[in-house]
Amino acid sequence: LKERDNWTTSEIKNLIKERFDVEYSSRHTRRILEEMGMKNEKTVSAGS
Repeated sequence: LKERDNWTTSEIKNLIKERFDVEYSSRHTRRILEEMGMKNEKTVSAGS
């Protein structure tokens, strides 16, 4: 996670699966990240 600042929920899910062989839903992954003090931000395209 220290490699870069921004990760998508999907990327985190894949990282957990690869490293720990555990699968979580996107919703549960976001909950775990929130419990760790990380925040979920939605990006907006420049055209919006």
